[in-house]
Amino acid sequence: FNRMISHALYTPLIDYDPATGKVTPVGAESVTTTDQITWTIKLRPSNYHDGLPVTASSYVDAWLLLADVLVPYQEIVPVDDLTIRYVAKKPSSFLPAFLASPYAAPVRTNGSIYSPVGNGPFKLAAPWDNDKGARLTRVAQVGTKTQEIDLRVYADLGTAFDDVRA
Repeated sequence: FNRMISHALYTPLIDYDPATGKVTPVGAESVTTTDQITWTIKLRPSNYHDGLPVTASSYVDAWLLLADVLVPYQEIVPVDDLTIRYVAKKPSSFLPAFLASPYAAPVRTNGSIYSPVGNGPFKLAAPWDNDKGARLTRVAQVGTKTQEIDLRVYADLGTAFDDVRA
């Protein structure tokens, strides 16, 4: 569930298939390494929903706040606005799994953890409410795809199941 909401609010750097190891760039233009220690992540130009650019520093700043979930590293630095260098402590073939995860999102808040500013296909219509939930609205019209998603909070799982079934 967390991954679904994260990928609605944020564009993942890559899609990663753990069964095959296949990496498909999404928010990244490329992810490369020659030794599985030094990784270069080149970003596609993009903006947050409020118009500010998503930069290499956006990712590095967010990642350094989550150091305990990162692949053990020696260095993570923005090389330029659209390039990140990630130097792992030892060969790390599993770095792509991290880059595809919700933890790799360039999280920015609008003054509150309940108002994240994303760069994905949906944005929060209003700050998250722990009692009620929130509504996600699509940033750009895409054919007949879903335009809004209601996220509801339930105290009783039976009621939640009944609502989903209905």
